[in-house]
Amino acid sequence: MKPVTESDIARYARGEISDPEEAARIARAMRECPELDVLFHSLTDGVFDDLDEDGASADGPEVSPALAAMLARARDYQALQATARLYRLKGSLPVSSADTEISIPLLCGSQSALTCRFTPSSDRPGVYHVHVPLPPNRRALSLAVGDLHWGDPTDDTEVAVHTTWSDRPAPSPVRAAARSTERGVVSATELAAKSDSQPVTGASKRREHQGCTVDVRVDGQKSWSAEIFRLDVRPFWPIPLMLTALAASGEAIASEVRLLRQGERLVENLFENCTERVYWLNVAPLKTKDLCRLKPLDAAELLGSCESAVRVLRRIPESSGEYLLDLSDEVVQSRLASPHAVLVLEIADVEGEVQP
Repeated sequence: MKPVTESDIARYARGEISDPEEAARIARAMRECPELDVLFHSLTDGVFDDLDEDGASADGPEVSPALAAMLARARDYQALQATARLYRLKGSLPVSSADTEISIPLLCGSQSALTCRFTPSSDRPGVYHVHVPLPPNRRALSLAVGDLHWGDPTDDTEVAVHTTWSDRPAPSPVRAAARSTERGVVSATELAAKSDSQPVTGASKRREHQGCTVDVRVDGQKSWSAEIFRLDVRPFWPIPLMLTALAASGEAIASEVRLLRQGERLVENLFENCTERVYWLNVAPLKTKDLCRLKPLDAAELLGSCESAVRVLRRIPESSGEYLLDLSDEVVQSRLASPHAVLVLEIADVEGEVQP
């Protein structure tokens, strides 16, 4: 019998399966394979919003206890996914099963890297006992093997911005005096007057330069916004970009990550907490070590759009940070064999507080 793939589950979740026999085959595979079941429910986010806590519809027929339990598990998993970010594993796993334990650093943004251990099963090729030393408020949900290539992160585009581009609304009269001494917080009028009389330093004469990934255009009449045009459209999925605001000296004073979707150009409301004058805007493809800076919804969209294989990490009962991971199927093996393969862990905040 033809095996059920992740693509089949995606089509089933979108309601594109019209053949009853094929639908039955997919449903049977989901019952037999918890990972396919979890994948289906993660793709149908919100489909159970009309069910109450007992797993029954408000005005529909009651469901079986087994189905109610399944829906509850799906809800719990979706709640975790809503807080989950992607963290790069700086290493690789063999296409075939490993012979000995493999230690791989987990890049945690500005924090020190953690070391994850993958211990191969002695009797099940491609199956690993995984140790992920996370703090108590974090839980690893899945491992993804993806072709995460959207441009060279050193290929940046930098443009000078208009003197009024980084204006903020003037503070209220009540708070004006209290805030007048805060670094860089001035009214639009004061900022314009100050910039006109400000000497131009040698560093502020940086030259604009154009990368090969995106073209960036800014309009002095639209503060904190930019138009970004994709130059390399070979990856049809969204691409994550790092946007950095620079002072006259070239010092980075603010940065944030945005997911640029196909067909989108305008990015607005950049650097909400920045109160300093911006001279330059730098845009570059996001480094995979900084994937954790993507917002959870953007991370899920990126992972679902690119060529990736996602496998659930099954928690081992009564253990801390211990999971079972099955990477034995052909889909995962083909992803591991890709020269662009990147390993990432999807990690959720069990307390529902997304870390900055």
